[in-house]
Amino acid sequence: MQGPRQHGTSKRSYSLSGPPQDRRFYRISVKRKDKGLVSRFLHDDSHEGDAIAARGRAGDFVAPGWDCQLVLVSAGVGLTPVISALWANVGQKNRDIWFFNGTRNGATHALRDEVNGLVQANPKLRKRVFYSQPKATDRT
Repeated sequence: MQGPRQHGTSKRSYSLSGPPQDRRFYRISVKRKDKGLVSRFLHDDSHEGDAIAARGRAGDFVAPGWDCQLVLVSAGVGLTPVISALWANVGQKNRDIWFFNGTRNGATHALRDEVNGLVQANPKLRKRVFYSQPKATDRT
């Protein structure tokens, strides 16, 4: 990826974070960093539908079979591959799913509304979110 004020390209690794069953698009979730060359480019200079050069997957992240409980644990940016696994399994109405996520506080709580919607769609999905540095406005 080459930004408008950059010579050469930059490579970063991002996880797909959208529902894997929806093949119309691929989604990555990128936190904007003030000094982040690629994150600033993605947030400030790119738009939905823009083409980027991407390489194939690296590594395997596979949830176990459908006949057991599923526990998904994440913190910080580790949320992105876990949210995709959550999407892949939320339709399993007979499977107990636990989703644990850690983040600093409500201001850094990424994809909160999306996870809440998935929890409402599946009564066997339970979530727990933990704040390491809660603000006064966060629920204890």
